[in-house]
Amino acid sequence: MRRAVGLGVLLLLAVPAASAGPVSFASIEGPAFPVMPEVQAAPLVARVDVDCQAVLEWTGFGALGDSVRLDLRVDAPPEILVTGPTTVTVPVQDCLGKDTVEGTFASNVAVTRDLPGLVPHSIGLTVDASTGGALGPAEGEARAEGSSEVTADYFSLIQAKVPEKVQEAERDRATEFAIEVLNFGNARTVVRFDLEDMPPGAAPAEGWDVILPAPLVLEPAGGAEAVLTVWPPRGLEGPAQAAFRLEMAPTAAHDPSKEGAHVSVDLLARLGRRLPSLDPEAAVEVEEAPSAGVTFFSTAVLVAALAARRRR
Repeated sequence: MRRAVGLGVLLLLAVPAASAGPVSFASIEGPAFPVMPEVQAAPLVARVDVDCQAVLEWTGFGALGDSVRLDLRVDAPPEILVTGPTTVTVPVQDCLGKDTVEGTFASNVAVTRDLPGLVPHSIGLTVDASTGGALGPAEGEARAEGSSEVTADYFSLIQAKVPEKVQEAERDRATEFAIEVLNFGNARTVVRFDLEDMPPGAAPAEGWDVILPAPLVLEPAGGAEAVLTVWPPRGLEGPAQAAFRLEMAPTAAHDPSKEGAHVSVDLLARLGRRLPSLDPEAAVEVEEAPSAGVTFFSTAVLVAALAARRRR
């Protein structure tokens, strides 16, 4: 199906450009497929017809050793690179027995990452004919103008920034991880989120509730914030921690079949352990730390609480 669409584009671009002068475009065959930025080059072939009666008049009739020079000028944005010959020479003797002679410009078209993707961009073509003799055409008299189009394929490049990859969680409360997602690609992009499996040895997240960020729609050179929300399991006393790997999948907003490279970030939620308190309505939580300092701190808290109670 895609090949048929490409052929249709090719046929459309091959329609001759209208011209009533001595020089005209017989056909312009532009790129028939989207060009991947800075990776691919697509052919651009322009065929130019020159009227033989005009050629003989320009060269004084019968000067078969002369030639007609065709000069090509390309008008395109700087993000479109057209390379190839810009001058073609047509011998006058080729006109013997013919109404027209043809000159062909075979070029290649490449695009940079800065060209907006998945939309057509125009390439202007101008050809001027000239001869070395005094009888040649006046400036602009033998000129043909035409155009073609090129479309940059989808180039995807997203980046994720997380200010706090490790956060302290609280019981019965949500913990939110803010992720800034930036679009350095060439087209409007939709970013969807999912959780990946963590590698062996990572802190398990079984029982934790997770709300994934809603999909983001990013303009080229734009960005937006996504939020991953997690809750610890009910009744979890801790200490505990849970690791999450958030995956981001970019696709072209105007063509979801065009996908970009996935990006992922690793996040960690840590839940401190709950210490007993003399006040039945209060509790003290501290982070787990495998050192003697934690034992000393816990004992000091209990002693201070007992002393305060005796003074009442």
